[in-house]
Formats: sequence, C-alpha cells, structure tokens
Amino acid sequence: MRLDAVTVSVYESDSLALTLANRNQFDRWLIVTVRDDRDTIRLCRDHGLECHLSAILRPDGEDVLAGTSRNRALEEGVDVLGRQGWTALISSYVLLPRLFRAQFDAMTPQSDTRYGLRGYRRCTNRRMLERLAWCEPWHADLAGGAQEFQLQLIDSRRRDQPHRATLPMDALLLADSALHWGGDIPSSERVPGADYRGAALARLLANLPGRPTLLIAGRYPGLAPKLWAPHCGTIVSTDDFCLDRQTDGGRLQHIWRTETAELATPIDLDATGRALADRSVDVLYIPGEASVDRVMAGLPLWRRTLKRNAIICGDLFGRPDWAEATIAIAELLGTPDDVEESGFWRKRIDPAVLLGVPEPQGGPCVVLNAEHAVFDSTLVSLHTLRRHWAGSLMVHVDGAAGAALAAACVRYGTELCHGAPPSDRPYLAVDAGTLAMRPIGELFDAHHGPSRFKAALRQIAHALRKSKREKFRASITDTAGRIWKVPVKRTPAVEMWAPEALPTLVRNARDPRAWKPVERQLWSDVLREALLRRTTQIRVGTDSTIVVMVGPDSIGDFALSWASWNFGAAIHILVVAAGIRKEELEWSGRPMPEVLEVATRPDFGRLLEIALQRVQSRRTILLPPGLRAMPGAELFVGPAWRDVPLALHTGAEVRRVNGALPLPRPREPLLLSAETELLRRLCARVPEAQGRSSEEQSWLRGAVKDVRSGWQTCNVERWGWRIQ
Repeated sequence: MRLDAVTVSVYESDSLALTLANRNQFDRWLIVTVRDDRDTIRLCRDHGLECHLSAILRPDGEDVLAGTSRNRALEEGVDVLGRQGWTALISSYVLLPRLFRAQFDAMTPQSDTRYGLRGYRRCTNRRMLERLAWCEPWHADLAGGAQEFQLQLIDSRRRDQPHRATLPMDALLLADSALHWGGDIPSSERVPGADYRGAALARLLANLPGRPTLLIAGRYPGLAPKLWAPHCGTIVSTDDFCLDRQTDGGRLQHIWRTETAELATPIDLDATGRALADRSVDVLYIPGEASVDRVMAGLPLWRRTLKRNAIICGDLFGRPDWAEATIAIAELLGTPDDVEESGFWRKRIDPAVLLGVPEPQGGPCVVLNAEHAVFDSTLVSLHTLRRHWAGSLMVHVDGAAGAALAAACVRYGTELCHGAPPSDRPYLAVDAGTLAMRPIGELFDAHHGPSRFKAALRQIAHALRKSKREKFRASITDTAGRIWKVPVKRTPAVEMWAPEALPTLVRNARDPRAWKPVERQLWSDVLREALLRRTTQIRVGTDSTIVVMVGPDSIGDFALSWASWNFGAAIHILVVAAGIRKEELEWSGRPMPEVLEVATRPDFGRLLEIALQRVQSRRTILLPPGLRAMPGAELFVGPAWRDVPLALHTGAEVRRVNGALPLPRPREPLLLSAETELLRRLCARVPEAQGRSSEEQSWLRGAVKDVRSGWQTCNVERWGWRIQ
C-alpha cells in the first residue's frame, strides 16, 4: 500500500530536525515551506527531503497561522504529490513509532474515513524526547482526539471523508519547551543517538553464569537484539502490547526475523506465555514505560515462570519525566538493587514475594471513599485499615484512578470501586483521612440483623430515597447496606484518647492548620510509615550536606515533608531550628538528625552563615521545609551538576537569552546546590536584606550578582519532588 506524507514547516526546522526518522515510514515526504524560511530549506537539502515553496502562503510565512492558511498549504502539498493514494498530513512536532508503517500496511483502511492516532506522549524537554526515541513503546498521556490536527491519514483520491476513526498507535509529541535546550538541562546531560538500554541489557546478561533464559515482557521491534541476544540461551517474548491484535501476526514475525536473521539464539514469539514452563526464566526484561496496568497484567505469569533469585530489569526508573514507571516498579516490584544514570534498573527477586492482583471477596466489606481526596489522605487510611482489617476492602473513586492510587490498591490488596458499594452484605464506609486505631471486626460483630419486615421496609425506603444516578457518599457515623446496618459511634477528638481507651476510628480536622500537636504527630507517624513502604532511598550528589531551615511558620510543612525524606544514613542532614526549640520538631519515629538551635531568627544571610559553620562537605544543598519526595526522587546526582558553582531551582521552563539566564521567580522557594566555600564567601559579601518578607530573594539576587557567571538553573520537580 502506498503512503505519502505532507508537512507544513514554516520556521519549524528545529522540530523537523528532531522528527526526521519519520521519513522511514513514507514513500514520499514533501515539506511545504516559504521562500524566507532558509533554515528549513537548508535542512531539506542536507537530508534529501523534498521541499516545495508554497504559492499560497506569503513569502515571509507570517500568515501560516491565519485562518485556514495551514490547511490550504497542506492541500497544496497533496496536489503536488499527485493524489496517488493514502497521504499523511503530519505536523513537524510528531515522531511516529517504528511500527507505524507495518501496522498501517496490515490494516484495511476505508477510503471514506479520516484516521488519527489513539494518543500522544507529550515531551516537555529535549532530553525526554531523546530517551523515549530509544524506549518504545510509549505510554500516551494525551488523547488523540484533542490533538487531531497533528496527524491525519486520508485517501487523497477522495475530496471528502465523512467518517473519523483512530489507529491503535501512540506517537511522541514535542512541546514548545522541548525545542529549546533550556537552562534547566546542561548540555552534558544530553542523550546522544545511542541505544542505552540495549547496551545495558548486554552488560547484565554477559555477567551472568551460563546462557540464561530471557523473557521479554512485550516484544517490540527496535530492541536491538544483536547487542544482547548472543549472551542468551533462549529468548521468549510475550505479546503484552497486544500487537497481534493490531497487526497481521505474520508481518510482525517477519520484522522480528529480519532483525534476528544472523543470530543463532532461538527466539520464541509466544503471544500468551503459556508455553513457558514453571520456574524456567532467569531474566525478565520489561521494555519501555512500565505502567501500573502493564505490571499488574504480567504479575500472574511472572510469579509462575521466574526462577528463585531471578533478575527483573527494565528502563526509565527514577527519571523525572517518568513518574508512573517509577511508581509502578517501586510499589509492585520493590526498590531496584541498582539503577544506572540512563534509568536502566535491575532487581534480584524471589517470585514468591510478587504481589497478587486483588480479587473480589465475600463477607463484610470496608469501603474507603477516595472521591476528590488527596493521595496522602487515602494512603494513611489504606495503611491503617489494612493493619486492622484483613477482610474485603474497597476504594471508591470517581473516574480513573491515578498511578499512585492504583499501585497502592494492589500493594494493600484492595479493590477499586467505581459504582455504589455492595448492597447484599454489611459494609462500613469511611472517608479518606480516617485512621483505624483498633481492629474493625468488632464493629461488624456488634451489629444486630433486622427482621425480614424491617429489612424489606429499609429496601423500599432506600429505593425511594436514592436514584441510580446519585453519587455515593460515605460517612463514618452511620453506615448502612440494604439489609444490614453497622452502627458506628462518632469518634472522639484525638487529644481525648488514652492508650487504655482507644477509639476504633479517628479523624482529624479537615484543615491541617487547625491540628493540635498530638493530631499532627499521629498523622505524621502513620504517613511516614506508609511512605517508607513505597518510596525508594533518595540519591544525592556526592560529598553533599542537606541543610533545611525551619521556623515557627514552617513546622507543619516540615513535619509532612520529613516523612518522605528517605535519605541514606551516610547523608549528613542539618536542621536549623530558627526561633523554635528542638523538642517542637517531630521525627516520626526516625533517628533525629543534627539540629542547630538558633534562639532568635537573624537575617537570612547570617542564618546561613551560622549553618555553614557545621558543614564539612564540599557542597551544600539547601532545601525548603515544604519539599515532598516522590518515589525515585534524587538531588543533583548527575555529573553535570558536580562542578556547577551555584545551581538554583526554578519551576519555570527557562532558557538562555544572549548567554544569560533569568532568575527564579520572586515567590519561588529558595532551593539550591552550591560549593560550600562559595556560599561562605557570599554570606560575607552579600549585604543584609532590606525587608524581612523578601530577604531570601534579596540575598539570592545579591549572590548571583556577585557570582556573575557559572551559575545554572534546574527544576527539581523533574527529579521527583513536589513543592507544597
């Protein structure tokens, strides 16, 4: 089947240069541009692309976005190609998957239908694009319908396509920020055109004894088997991506045979994994982005086929742009034993400890209402409920559950519930944020079954009172099913309980600012315990000290942040208590770090100078009290940051203009990594701030002015951190 393409690229040579691999998908690819766009004309000439100067657009191209100009330019390109068959109207911002043409050729498209893609994976920076280009398949985060203008496949022999449909494929979509390298990504962190994962997998297999059996969780062309296949005795690949249902199976096998034609290693394309014997797999490789759904789907097969002490490995762990992959691996498989800078990870595991997918249970049920709840509230409730209830546990959500919640449900053996709770058995419904302090079974044991007459009346009243469309609402004071009723007394305030008279359920005030110290301590202890189950140890740049300054107005933020700071024992942490006593800080049962008490709070520069007197490391990392670590978080780990004199956090995408970088926004929290000696010199040189409200920003501006050059910006939110 013939397939041509047309792209309107007016002053888009930068994006076109990043998506040149698309030309492998088309018989002809025509680039439509204007006379004044010399960069695009030069790019086409250097790379052998057909280039057409539009007769519809103005020579300067200023009208390309006006009205229907771009669409008319696309039609012009289709006419130049001659309308010989199927044509892709594709943006220069789209990078197609390697299997695009093979999947399209295996289809029977209808000439009266205009086709788009199922979804897009948005790349917010160039590093993300370069990594994903080598790590197919991609996990779409944008629906194809909302981005329909990015790619449309039409039969150019017809002038109308009244019907619309989507192809079962996802592509990469460049954001504007991905086209500028930006100040937050040094050039030394760029990913060159090399297959990192193929080389990493080859090193792993080469160091194993004998010739191991490798299971690939989802065969996908482009895995560079020539690099690592010679180290294997047998390779088995399952169809986790359902490609057999999307393409002609024979065509897919032909692609694999072409890639492995010169290999002596036997490769079995097993669509279901049924041919695998129990305890026969030495190494499991999970290619691409390991979403929660993918890992959950593979758990039953892996538990059966992996040998004891087998190795599981994969891509993109702990990388800032792939939070879901990190969550899925950390939550469902456990913390990796080793993670390379490219994100390639490995873990030796006993398959007996792999989780099972929660299955529906009978009997009494506890329903946790997580509708519109923040994840922390749901997590602490799940943690305490499962500790005191071994029976059926459901989490009620409105719409799709996020990756963190879906993974936590598997971890705690919980079912996700989108409709009303069970009506044929007793259930206890609680709101997210409710803590279970004692076994919950006593609440069910204490109930009294109503008579059949009362039960019938209750069912009638229930039908009259509630419609099927009414949303489920939970309450911790009185919970009823259609037949059984479980009385739950209103819980007393937390400060009133004593160890000998614990209530079964406890709920703090909804506003954390109103919490009493004992309430905050209870919440912090539970959250810390729950987070330690799901977070990985935070990697920190070598020879660094963590410094955090806590005052009366930031005690609460620090208590919640500290619960997620899973730094190793070797990392020196210095907490500066400015205007507060050491006893006021809460450590959630963890060993107390070094605390420096400062009776009165001086200006920021003086306070930092006092803290630096306790620092012996080469670098100092200053963190704000309200910084939350997510799974896979890291801080200034890459070699690119080791020699930067001063690195500042900014939440905005920034880039150099005439060699200069803009300062972080005025309301940005001060978060930096710097050479300790440089900070000492700056504290001595920078004058005191004028005005307490802006003292940190005043100090920062004075420091940057003094450094003049050699400072850099970054965004720690891309390294797995969230600023509260």
